[in-house]
Amino acid sequence: MHQAAVHSSGGIPSAPHSVATPQPKQQLRECEAPCRDGSLNFDTLSLLTPADRSYCQQLTFGSSARGCFNMEPNMTFLNQAMCGFTPRPVLNAQSYFVNRMELNPDRFLRRELPTLLRRSAEKLAEVVGADSEDVVFVPNISHGVNAVLRSMDLQEGDEVLCMNSTYPGVFNTLRHICYMTQEVVELKVVDVKLPLESYESLIQQLAAAITPNTRVAVLDHITSAAALVLPLDKLIPLFQKRGIPVLVDGANAPGQVPLDLRQLKPDFYVGTCNKWLFGSKSSSFLYVDKEHQSMVRPVVTSLSYNQGFIEEFAIQGTKDESNYLTICTAIDFYQNLGYNRVCAHNKSLIDWASSYLASLWGTEALLPPWQRAPFASAIRLPTGVENMHIICMF
Repeated sequence: MHQAAVHSSGGIPSAPHSVATPQPKQQLRECEAPCRDGSLNFDTLSLLTPADRSYCQQLTFGSSARGCFNMEPNMTFLNQAMCGFTPRPVLNAQSYFVNRMELNPDRFLRRELPTLLRRSAEKLAEVVGADSEDVVFVPNISHGVNAVLRSMDLQEGDEVLCMNSTYPGVFNTLRHICYMTQEVVELKVVDVKLPLESYESLIQQLAAAITPNTRVAVLDHITSAAALVLPLDKLIPLFQKRGIPVLVDGANAPGQVPLDLRQLKPDFYVGTCNKWLFGSKSSSFLYVDKEHQSMVRPVVTSLSYNQGFIEEFAIQGTKDESNYLTICTAIDFYQNLGYNRVCAHNKSLIDWASSYLASLWGTEALLPPWQRAPFASAIRLPTGVENMHIICMF
């Protein structure tokens, strides 16, 4: 998202530590020092103040709001889908929790952290439309995908099905899972041509690829390179009615498209908070349907072995989990910006940039608007580099 600016008194940005950037007249505040008495409202983990919320609500989107982010001066950032910029209030919240941990590490890690993690999971579950007991945190998509696939008891003759648009990191995981079984498990890649003729044609192509040996289907919610939105409401039932569980790579979905996991009903869903939800880096989540929770184990086994789905993912040795504790602040920040405002702004930027680049190069957008993600567009490059494309993500 091409980020935005503010015209209000009080509220959020403050200057970066060492990089001079153009600043709006009113700056976002520095995070207050951690509470020395150890007190913290466990019900509301967001550290945004009323002034911060007012600031966000009055934010005028445009380049003058660069001060909300620690980005380099004179840089136009077009790849929010890679890992995303984190707003200063969220960085400040992360600093708060790190400092709080250092006040009394034993108390924080043993007594406070489990409650804080579940409160963060509850808030995130509200946003993604899930029951909080079905949601656990993972550092990134790779951890979540590995946890699911390594927990499956794949046997000789089984098939794992995916599309040729599968993100390379996930695809490498699939390759490894199949190869480490000494190639007795087949990785079947469905070659889907873009643009689609219709969603129905995609459904038919995937249905034709299913065999009695298909054990699991791995699908994107939004594909990485082409920014194609898959019709999960049709594809998930396609596999499930044949007894095939579905693992969804939702890296680019949370914060970009409305998400209701209770309605979609995937077996497994991995999503990020650090791309379009304004979360800090290494904050992702894994949703597992209750039917499969006794099967799925984290990549790292530690003290909580055999203590249940939530406990096993929550306790994996000593580590800094402040990234997950910033999610309430990130969601609060986004909600006060207003999803509809952000979506309308980003759509106008994408439409303009797509038309501009296609006209400049004499080419076209890879996908029609009804197939592509709201905040991204892939544009064909000129003759000579036809096999490449550029993705604009605002």
